[in-house]
Amino acid sequence: MVLDQDKGPLLLELNARPGLAIQIANAAGLMPRVKLVEAHSQALPTVEARIAFAREHFPANLTVSQ
Repeated sequence: MVLDQDKGPLLLELNARPGLAIQIANAAGLMPRVKLVEAHSQALPTVEARIAFAREHFPANLTVSQ
């Protein structure tokens, strides 16, 4: 969704099952990742800390099997 100055809110894309492709690619649901992020959210005050956390816990070549 975007907000256009002249046209107002516009829907750019609508997915029937958002997030499904990443769950299939990781062979795991999103809930374990969401819970991990929520558990550490207070300790990640900066963008840099959040990026480092994501790189450590969710590397591109790792399959999550929790």
